[in-house]
Formats: sequence, structure tokens, C-alpha cells
Amino acid sequence: MLYTALGLRGFYDCRHFDTLRQFDSILQGHPCMKKTPGLDMTSGSLGNGLSIGVGMALGAKLDGLDYRVFVMMGDGELQEGMVWEALMAGAKYKLDNLYLIIDYNHLQVDGTVEEIMDIAPLRAKLEAFNWQVAETRHLIGARELSLMKPSMLRPPPPEKFGSANGILALYCCP
Repeated sequence: MLYTALGLRGFYDCRHFDTLRQFDSILQGHPCMKKTPGLDMTSGSLGNGLSIGVGMALGAKLDGLDYRVFVMMGDGELQEGMVWEALMAGAKYKLDNLYLIIDYNHLQVDGTVEEIMDIAPLRAKLEAFNWQVAETRHLIGARELSLMKPSMLRPPPPEKFGSANGILALYCCP
């Protein structure tokens, strides 16, 4: 999802998609800001992205800067404890410049999210953390994002699309 969004935004030629996870590719398994144009941070460990996003959004507020921070993650990543700490911090500091987009495909590396560590009822949990929640199955545009502060967007489960393999890909475009 991240590499697709960056390619479609023109940070690099989309022909790089065919080199995903290959040696010397700019598109590695863990995003590296020294190799991949358009990245603000290097990541790897699950759960770090939202915490870093909270720090970026809070830094902008403290410095009086007017920009938005977008964090993309899979639903399997929500099984990490530090994600929930970041959700609490985002609400505590009223980070209305922070947006979380979740690819809710019910999958993680060891099986389904439900089998390994069920995160349901996700919407109720996020609302309990004082986040505004919107669900969508459409491409997300800037106008929709600007209406919610802070926001968590997630598509409905893949079975609602009749997907044969149960995987839902969410591509974010301006």
C-alpha cells in the first residue's frame, strides 16, 4: 500500500513495483528512507509507525506548523501493545492533524487476526480511545480525510466484496 501510494504520487517510476524485496531494490520488505524516495522514516518493527506519527503530529503542533501526518498500517499490527499507547497519546494531545488508515484484511503473518489475537470490536475500541471512526471501501481522497480529526478509516471485511482469496488491498491516492 505504501509503495503503491508513493509510486502513484510520482516519487519514483512505478516500474520499480516489479523489484519488490529484491536485492538492491528501492522497495525493500521494511521501508528504508535512505533507499526509498518519499519516506520520512525507516520502519521495520510492527507498531512503531503510529508512535512515530504521534510524535510527528505533536511536534508540528508544538512548533506551530500546519501539516497533516498520515499513518498506514495493517490490522495485524493492531495486535502490538505500543499501537494502543499511541492511540491514547493521540487522543490525549488532541492531535487533529493525525490520520490513521488501516488495511483491515483480517490477516497477519501467522494466520488470521481472529485466530491469533482478535482485535474485535475494533470500532468500539477506537471510539473508547476518543478517536473519530469512519469506515470506507472506496479510495480515500483528501476531502474525505479533511472532514475528520483525528481519523481512523478502515474498509469492511473482505467477504463483503466477494473476494476469492480474502485479501483486500487499499490504495490511497490524492
